[in-house]
Amino acid sequence: PDSGFFLDYQAAAGSGHASDCEGHYHAGLKWVFEYMNSTSGVNQKCIEAHRVQGDLWKCMFAEHTAPYIVTPTFPLQGAYDSWQMQCDLQSQDVLKVNAWGQNLTALMQNNFLATNKKHGVFLDSCNHHCGGWDLYYADGKSQASAFQEWYQKGSEALANKGYFTQAQKFPCKDCCSPPVNGQDIGRHSTHPVTNHSNELVVV
Repeated sequence: PDSGFFLDYQAAAGSGHASDCEGHYHAGLKWVFEYMNSTSGVNQKCIEAHRVQGDLWKCMFAEHTAPYIVTPTFPLQGAYDSWQMQCDLQSQDVLKVNAWGQNLTALMQNNFLATNKKHGVFLDSCNHHCGGWDLYYADGKSQASAFQEWYQKGSEALANKGYFTQAQKFPCKDCCSPPVNGQDIGRHSTHPVTNHSNELVVV
């Protein structure tokens, strides 16, 4: 999964669900679960665990269903996901964004990684949503290289136990691109990874 670990969060009051980008993410996803009878379409171990409490809708959210994922999984996730900042948190305030990132990181560690030793994750600190297969680096590995290492060796055989993370505060421009010849890729007029030109943009 790429950028799919959305927090169960409600920025705006009310139960609106016309759009999932108006601060009503919690209400919108809960509405989808209940009105579209999604019980059979989500993780059944999660459903059984929440049946007694009567809050089956929680299984619609990544942070609640993550502990029940059995299949070894390696998500690619930004701690400061740009879609979540715009549509869920609805803020670019540095303190709020960093608090969001800390919460997402803690949930990823406790509700996902800690529940299955075979899981792995690439958790970057760039403000983006999806993509970046060869752009983001953590522990000296791109997303592609990290996934390959995890897939071939397994988390338990890796020194970082499959947890590739940048662990930087927001905003972090250097987190969004790899260094090329000692220079950040974002300063290049062409893409040095796919082109041979190393011309730098004067900034």
